[in-house]
Amino acid sequence: MPEDSIFTQRLELRPRTAQFLQALYDGRLDEAAAKEKVKLPEGSDWVEDQWMLRARITVLTAVPGLTPWESRSMIRRADSQLVGNIGFHTPPGMHAFEKDVPGVVEFGYGVAPEFRRQGYALEAARGLMGWAREKHGVRDFQLSTAPDNVPSQQLMLKLGFTRHGEHVHPRRGTEYLYRLRVS
Repeated sequence: MPEDSIFTQRLELRPRTAQFLQALYDGRLDEAAAKEKVKLPEGSDWVEDQWMLRARITVLTAVPGLTPWESRSMIRRADSQLVGNIGFHTPPGMHAFEKDVPGVVEFGYGVAPEFRRQGYALEAARGLMGWAREKHGVRDFQLSTAPDNVPSQQLMLKLGFTRHGEHVHPRRGTEYLYRLRVS
């Protein structure tokens, strides 16, 4: 278990290495699973798209110190089953919305289809935000989602986020923006 892992009641949020992501990118799923000592979900619709994997590999290879702020595997502790991923887009001070909200961090998550609606995203989000708040003093969080992604919008509201606007993402189109400031 890596030193930078975050542990919640049911999950380990383990930083994903460039080597693990490269194996996923190349389609070497058995090798990726063996290297991380995890069971991977069935099918391929849980794996991030090739563009996102390539971007994460590039960042982690160029700046290995960003690993704790990058993408993490959501691993069910009871049986080492990978159920999804979660991670920040940038460390504090580097986000595009920094001019509006200094120190804001945005994160995203994805849960494999067979593990959705079981509370994993909620638990992982609370764990990730707690780590950022306790270890790094982060107080402002942001999430974004497609207008038709009602389950994510419901999750954001459960976490206490409020919708504050929208923007057009160059690859994904219109997204609603949600923010939360914690004390």
